[in-house]
Amino acid sequence: MDQIDYIKQPKVPAVTLCSTPTRPSGDSDKGMLWLSAYHIIFADKENNELQIVYSAISRVTMHSFGDQGAMLAVELKTFRRIFFYIPVVSHANNVIDTIKQLKCPHFMKWLPAYKPEDDANLKGWDLFDMLREYERMGFVGESARNDTWRLTTMNNELRKCTSYPRHLVVPNKVDDDVIEEVFKHRELGRIPVAVYRDSIKDAVLVRCGQPRTQKGKTCYQDAQLLRNIQAACEGRSGFIFDTRTAAVANKNGGSEPTARGQPYSSWKMMNIGLKTVRDLQMSFDKLLDACSDCSMDASVFWGKVESSGWLYQIRMCLFAAVAGAKQIREEGNPVVVHGTSGYDNTSIITSLIQLLLDPFFRTIKGFVRVIEKEWLWMGHPFSSRHQQYYMNPMGVQSPVFLLFLDCVHQCIKQFPYCFEFDDALLFDLHSASQDCEYGTFMFDTQLEREAQAKSKHFKSFWPTVLEDEGADKYTNPFYNPTCEVSKSWLHLSFRPQVVALWEEMYCWHSTKQRHPLAVRRESVHDEAKRERDIGEEVEKVLKELNAFEKEKGLKQTSIGSAITSHLSQAQHQTQHHGTARTPPSSTTTTTSSHQPTTKSPLESTSSQPEPTSTTVSDSTNSTHTPAKASSVKSPRKSSSSSSSMTLLPSKKVARKAVKDKGLFDDDDDVDVFEVGAARAQRNSSTASLNNTSNGIGQERVCDDEVNDGNVSHHTVRESGPQPLLSAKSSLFEDDEEDEEDDEDEGGIVMK
Repeated sequence: MDQIDYIKQPKVPAVTLCSTPTRPSGDSDKGMLWLSAYHIIFADKENNELQIVYSAISRVTMHSFGDQGAMLAVELKTFRRIFFYIPVVSHANNVIDTIKQLKCPHFMKWLPAYKPEDDANLKGWDLFDMLREYERMGFVGESARNDTWRLTTMNNELRKCTSYPRHLVVPNKVDDDVIEEVFKHRELGRIPVAVYRDSIKDAVLVRCGQPRTQKGKTCYQDAQLLRNIQAACEGRSGFIFDTRTAAVANKNGGSEPTARGQPYSSWKMMNIGLKTVRDLQMSFDKLLDACSDCSMDASVFWGKVESSGWLYQIRMCLFAAVAGAKQIREEGNPVVVHGTSGYDNTSIITSLIQLLLDPFFRTIKGFVRVIEKEWLWMGHPFSSRHQQYYMNPMGVQSPVFLLFLDCVHQCIKQFPYCFEFDDALLFDLHSASQDCEYGTFMFDTQLEREAQAKSKHFKSFWPTVLEDEGADKYTNPFYNPTCEVSKSWLHLSFRPQVVALWEEMYCWHSTKQRHPLAVRRESVHDEAKRERDIGEEVEKVLKELNAFEKEKGLKQTSIGSAITSHLSQAQHQTQHHGTARTPPSSTTTTTSSHQPTTKSPLESTSSQPEPTSTTVSDSTNSTHTPAKASSVKSPRKSSSSSSSMTLLPSKKVARKAVKDKGLFDDDDDVDVFEVGAARAQRNSSTASLNNTSNGIGQERVCDDEVNDGNVSHHTVRESGPQPLLSAKSSLFEDDEEDEEDDEDEGGIVMK
């Protein structure tokens, strides 16, 4: 059979697209509903189309109105809802039967990601190389900091462990004979392997599956491997993070005995207490039920959200990430993370620890590399967890990857200036992992993924992220990699007051209207892109001007320096009225920090950034009071024509001044100077814009101290304007005042 055979009625007439589940009244706009092999297509009378991929549908329900027809509620995996009113009940039943058969197809070739064989589909599959990543982290190769680690090729043919990559990092002193026994002792052959090496303390992050100690058996080769991991980290004590509760770990019989006299006595055990994949799915269903009911009171809603346990899961994941990062960076201790199988909750914790420690992983390319390394190459079963097709009926559906994306969202919310990407990338990653339109997030192991990539039938998702259009779409305009916090490890807060519901993801169900945050995010991206385009255009004009002056034999200080001078004055005025502030690197005392302001090629290097301050308090309800810097005076408000604002020359005055110098023969040649003046005028107006703009301020609670599971808190409050965006103004707009009288319309007034 083909998927066409499951379509009972390919064309359904007189269908109404509704925004609510209530039956439409009056003469509503009707359209045609088409059922194709891969899509549901709704076309109204004006030929506006809405296409829905079957694999993007989570569930579909029907509410019958008797003889008055039926309402179909289609819920997507992105938690958006679409309602179709069908006047004939039998037609509605045919649509439901078709959707249920095709939303989880029987064969792989029925998926929308399956394309005709083409060499172009190979693009993006070879972007990540595990060996290059090992060299970058200093395990092996020319960048290796010492000879304490080596690569083992025992899994080169993927026979020892199908869910691991071919090359694994192990201590140099451990022979392959020992590793052979460890393969037998660990769940699914997932032995302890190093996945990250800290660049400062030289400690490592290790992941694995649970040990098979159900009947009291102890594998001394496994204990020897862990002792050599400690020795490679200068013999420091290590921590084992078991993502399960102690009860679940003891029930499954897979836990390292760390008591005195036991083989693992040199390690300390910490049970994180995360839910199993089945319990996580139940928790997520409760969350969706709470978010889908718009009629309940606020108190009832928040009670259901908290009782679902979803936010608790996020807090525990952040707690484990902070605890692991603290042990690696501050204590220099190795950290081992595992659960039962070691590819679900383990991937969340190891990924978050690396995001907190390494600024490279907080860039777009680095984040892609984390997902490739910790989720794809380390064997997270995407097909089983997302129920992509029927080939694996034993798979357990669970939103593990979505939980990780939610944790990353909490990180971006607390540190918006430390991540090169924003929530737009997280939304598209969730959609790509669910809709089956790319082969990147399909299949359960890297072995299956490599085989399908070679078949040339599946496209990779990464080219859409890393190419120019993706970079513009996902780049965070507030990203500042030069501030001290961005260069250090992030002290996340996991308190209930800070971890909030991602309402843009779970609570916005409309497909007709976009979420206000999405609209705002897109406008910020457009404004930032426009700012870059204007800067490039002005720089291009200045180069042409310099070339023209050289050709005429003129001094290069005549026009170009004047433009640069005006731009520098405008930039100084912008900094004087509101400079983007960054938090200090220390969070223990009241300090004043200087942030280097990102400058365009046209700005002067002599302007000084404005110092900012951060107040540390012990109460989460304390009020932030910025410390006053005695060396900087606050700007005076402009109240008259003699204010401190820089007055820029109008086009007419600029044209007249240049003509008097005899630098050009006609008025057309002065356009270059007009470009510079307009640019300076636009930069000057930015100061007043920022005083009234809705910049993203920040208030966060951070640095939850973790000491062997005991948590002590103190609070850091930060506020201040974010990096500024330009006002909407045209660089090349015509000056209508050019035809007025010849009197001076404003000269250059220096402070």
